[in-house]
Amino acid sequence: MQKIILILLLIVLQSSGLFSQDIGNSFHKSMIMVGVYAEQEKIFADSVGQYSYKQVFMRTNVPFLVKTYKTDQLLKFKLLQLSWDAAASLGFPDISFISKQHSQYYLMTGLSGFYYNGAKSIWLGSLHTSISEDNYSISDPSLRFNGYICYIHNSGKLFDYNIGIAYTYLFGNTLVLPVLGFHSHFNDKWKLTVNLPFKTSLLYKPNKSTDLEFFIAPAGNQSSFSSKGFIDTTPDLVLRLQKQQYQTGLDWKFNKKSAVSFDLRAGILLGRKLIFIDDQNTLSETGIKNSGFILAGITFKFGKPAQNKNERLEILDDLLEYFDASDLE
Repeated sequence: MQKIILILLLIVLQSSGLFSQDIGNSFHKSMIMVGVYAEQEKIFADSVGQYSYKQVFMRTNVPFLVKTYKTDQLLKFKLLQLSWDAAASLGFPDISFISKQHSQYYLMTGLSGFYYNGAKSIWLGSLHTSISEDNYSISDPSLRFNGYICYIHNSGKLFDYNIGIAYTYLFGNTLVLPVLGFHSHFNDKWKLTVNLPFKTSLLYKPNKSTDLEFFIAPAGNQSSFSSKGFIDTTPDLVLRLQKQQYQTGLDWKFNKKSAVSFDLRAGILLGRKLIFIDDQNTLSETGIKNSGFILAGITFKFGKPAQNKNERLEILDDLLEYFDASDLE
């Protein structure tokens, strides 16, 4: 446990040290998001019992390296940005057939970045390490890794397409998946983003302060889970808990002030399963009835505000609609 904590602290301290350097005319602010998430209590689809889930979370993104390079073409430039990502959450699953109360701890740190070549090519990427344990297995956690690399061909202001590869836990299993999608602006108010097999969304922007996003996306995960209260004959066994489900609903973002924004997301959870695995053997696989969910968050942004809404900022706005740190966890 001490070694794992030391590794995580070293990563955080090194990243923070890099951030302490002067990043000059950065156009991407640092941000911290805090919030709560809840899944409605529902009965199991194929057995007796009920399941619900609640969570509090925090996320941060800190750009520590931002470079702009001029090109030979008039008014063109190249961009390179690297950021430190970190997240922490505490979850409270309520599984009726488990007699002992379990909590779920999640800690993540890592790097993300992008490179724009000044023409039509953009590269996105991330590499994160994390632990996901319950209150019994946290004394001996296991490091996990996830990340992606994605190439975007920017055909113009109205359309671009992307291709890439991702290593993710978002479907409940540990998977390496291809990424294929496109991003289309119908006009100033409507945008369509498709990133298969991940998020698909239709964004409506009625004014400068408000975004309304209709979306569907996988929302599973994988975590270590002690058998205490589940299998009495082997109380010290550490299982793998795979949660498989999809979210669909509406995401409302309000950003009246440049330093603070609000996020309210609500909808329905579909295709739900809880799977407990001991090594390679499935001990339990239980379907869960579809249910509602809600997320509420507030984001604080730090740093100098942009002086003008220029092409650099427009590029960054579009990039943030492809992936964020939570999309592949």
